[in-house]
Amino acid sequence: MKSKIAIRVLLSILIPLALFHLGVLLNIVPVEIIWGGRLNSNSLVYLLESISILVTLYLVMILSIKGKFLGPILPPKVVKISLWFFLILFTLNTIGNAFAKTTTEQIFALITLIISLLLGIVLKDKG
Repeated sequence: MKSKIAIRVLLSILIPLALFHLGVLLNIVPVEIIWGGRLNSNSLVYLLESISILVTLYLVMILSIKGKFLGPILPPKVVKISLWFFLILFTLNTIGNAFAKTTTEQIFALITLIISLLLGIVLKDKG
């Protein structure tokens, strides 16, 4: 698979993922199905979900730069380091989700695995 296709697939996964996190913030998605069902404070939910949205949108920006959908607003080295960071983050998240107690998070393990594999394809590209 070519890097540009991998980036488009990633963007098509990440944008709905950001909307999912927004749904949690807006109480559309039940909080019990995220973070292992262990969040018992609304302020903690808002904090963690806000961070999740910002991190997801940062990855969307990084991928948009790498795919040349956005101009080079960050140096290539920052883009590459960011992509490695996200590959490690999503790989660890896959492991955590695979052993989660909730079925929803176990399903998300498949999604995070796909994201990890696609990030690997993007990183493999020399461009």
